Amino acid sequence: MTNAELAAVLSEMADLLEIGGENHFRVLSYRRAAEVVAGAGREISALLAEEGPDALEELPGIGKGLAQHLAELAATGELAEHNELKSQYPPGLLEMLRLPGLGPKRLALIYRELGVGSVEELAEVARAHRLRDLPGMGAKSEENLLHGLELYRQSAERALLGEMVPLAEQLVAGLRELPGVAAADYAGSARRGRETVGDLDLLAASETPGAVCAAFAAGGGLQEVLLAGDTKVSGLLPGGRQVDLRVVVSASYGAAWQYFTGSPAHNVALRTRAQRRGLTINEYGVFQER
Repeated sequence: MTNAELAAVLSEMADLLEIGGENHFRVLSYRRAAEVVAGAGREISALLAEEGPDALEELPGIGKGLAQHLAELAATGELAEHNELKSQYPPGLLEMLRLPGLGPKRLALIYRELGVGSVEELAEVARAHRLRDLPGMGAKSEENLLHGLELYRQSAERALLGEMVPLAEQLVAGLRELPGVAAADYAGSARRGRETVGDLDLLAASETPGAVCAAFAAGGGLQEVLLAGDTKVSGLLPGGRQVDLRVVVSASYGAAWQYFTGSPAHNVALRTRAQRRGLTINEYGVFQER
C-alpha cells in the first residue's frame, strides 16, 4: 500500500472512532498519524520491509500500537480493527462524510437521532426539514447541508474545487518546466473559483507551441491522449478527469487567459461590447474590424 492509502485508512479510523464517541485523544492520535504517514518522505511499506515495525516508532506520533496497525495494513491490505468498526454502521455512513460541511460529530448526531445511514436518506430528512430540530442545528444548518448535498450530486460528474486546484497547480508546475514555455497557468472554472470543476483547462505561452504540445502529450501525466495538435492537447488523467491544454504565442497569452477563464456568458457579453466599438475580440487578442 502507498503512503496515501495507509493514511486514508488511519483517517477513516479516526472518523469512525469519533462517530462512536471515542476518547478525543485517541481520535487525535489517528489523525496525527495519518498526517505523518501522508507526509513521510519515504514509503512506509519499504521502511517496514527493510527495518521492521520498530523503525516506525521513530516517526513523530507513531507508537507501538500504530506501528503494528501500519505493519498489518502493509502486509495484508486490511486492518482488522478498521473492518470491525465499519461493520458497526450502515455501509453508506462514511460516504456522508464526503459532503461539504458534515463532520463526524454532526454525522454521529444525525445517525443517532434520526437513524440516517446514507446520502439518499440524509437528502430525504433534510428536504422534510427534520434536521433543523436537532440539538445544535437549525434552519441555516439545514440549508447549508442541502447545498452541500447538491454540490455532492454535481461532483459525481464534477469535482470539488479544493480537490482540483492542487491537481491543476501540479500540472502547471510541470508545464513551466518544459523547454520553450514562457508562462503557464490554469483557467476555466477552476480559475473562476467555482465550487465544482468539470474539465481542467490549462494555458501556456510559447513561441514553439507544437513542441510544447508534443512534450505535454508524451510526459504530462496523461493516462490517455484524446487529441494532440500543434496548439492543443486533450487527454484523460488517471481517474478519468479530462484536461485541455492550449498553447499560444506570448503576445496572445493575456487575451487567451481571459478568454479561456471566462464563462460562455461572459465571453458572449465581451464580444458584444467589442462589436459595438468596431472591434473583434478572441483568444488571440483585440483587433480593429476591417
